[in-house]
Amino acid sequence: MIVWSDESKLAYEHIIDDILEKWNIEVAFKFEELTNNLLDRLILNNRL
Repeated sequence: MIVWSDESKLAYEHIIDDILEKWNIEVAFKFEELTNNLLDRLILNNRL
């Protein structure tokens, strides 16, 4: 299980906000998808 600190949650939200300001929502969705895929891989293999 990955535990997000309050600071990391805020940083992630700021990144999403920046993406939405500079690009379109599809880019934000893709970023979120890629991030979630990475987190899933880290959960399955904590040696990454």
